[in-house]
Amino acid sequence: MDEGTIALIITSGGIFAVFVGLFIWGLVSGQFRNVEEPKYRIFEAEDARDEKKGEGNNG
Repeated sequence: MDEGTIALIITSGGIFAVFVGLFIWGLVSGQFRNVEEPKYRIFEAEDARDEKKGEGNNG
């Protein structure tokens, strides 16, 4: 094998290791648990904001 092929294999292996490491970090830290929750939190925050705007218009 020539130097270019070896460099590509090493680089590809490094990139693969980084992605596997990030995936494992995501699993361990809970990034993939309950992926539906953030959209509901956004709606709840939006509703709370709208309620606060409505309270300010009464006076």
